[in-house]
Amino acid sequence: MDNFWQAQGILTFFGARAPLYILIGIYHMFDYTSFVLMSRLHLPWWAYGPAVGLGAVMLDMPYDIMGIKLVWWTWHDTDPNIYDRMNWVPWNSYYFHASFACSFTWILMYARSKLVEKEYDWRKLPREILCVVFAGMGAFWLGTIQFALLYHPMHDIFKVHSEYTTIAFLSIYALIVIFADRQNKNSSARTGNKYWFDELAAAIAIEYLFFMIAVVISDPVNIVSDGLHQPIGSCNETQKVQTPTGLVLQKKKYFCVDDYDEKYIDFHCVPGGPPQQPEPGVPLEWYAVCGTDYENRAEYIFLIWFICILYGCIWYQIAARSGVTQKDPVKQFKKRVIGAKKDTESKKTK
Repeated sequence: MDNFWQAQGILTFFGARAPLYILIGIYHMFDYTSFVLMSRLHLPWWAYGPAVGLGAVMLDMPYDIMGIKLVWWTWHDTDPNIYDRMNWVPWNSYYFHASFACSFTWILMYARSKLVEKEYDWRKLPREILCVVFAGMGAFWLGTIQFALLYHPMHDIFKVHSEYTTIAFLSIYALIVIFADRQNKNSSARTGNKYWFDELAAAIAIEYLFFMIAVVISDPVNIVSDGLHQPIGSCNETQKVQTPTGLVLQKKKYFCVDDYDEKYIDFHCVPGGPPQQPEPGVPLEWYAVCGTDYENRAEYIFLIWFICILYGCIWYQIAARSGVTQKDPVKQFKKRVIGAKKDTESKKTK
């Protein structure tokens, strides 16, 4: 997974690879928002997971497109798993978000069905935490299995473009959700939600409005990202990429400043031109890259605005025209008033 490098933030952890907003922010917003709002569809478990996955993609897509253009991170130049791009976003990024959000949902639901009761019991909080741990750890492996079932055989063996495998994968998810929704006999899925514009709906609105404004006013050509990127080194050295299907692919180990295909960055802002290795055999890991201008800003504006408006309409249907958010009943405990009982007994004695 060593195929992208985040831009530096005020607080960046794990060897300057993970800004704070990654650890406690953006992906949690995508998955949690989708998890809660998709529960209003009242789907069976086998369709709930794919629905959450599709929701995560709808929230991630404008972020992915604008994030890479504004150099919030950089991708590995030659990794075969992320080589196929759309607006410099690897198609597999959407596949990843859908499969892993779905996997997390499935495992979390299964773990809760086995470890906790339907009624929420605060005394079983350690079990609730254990369910989340299982889901977090297992999502990687179940998500990898979903990659191994479709993407890796088609892409690695038959050389099918990642665009086609991703569209096919998301289409399968969409069909599962549509089939389940059309056959849904649960009356709670059609009651509507009078108070649909809550914190989650506001978060979606803020995100989409932010990117709709950003694509109009941003100036990526003046952006400088000084930090960790793919190390600069020998242009000829390669390394192995092991796939779940057992095939071994190849990628260049180092970034070659004289021969690269990441057109969202260049070195026009770096005095003296592209940085070089400090000495032979020593790769350069920390250096500055420069953003590049929009080749066609109108195209980006059309794409981002269309995505946000389209997905906003879909989210409205889910949030307002489906049911209310599912809530687990809370287990009630009878309150024992020991002091009052003792007072009563003492009065009887007197």
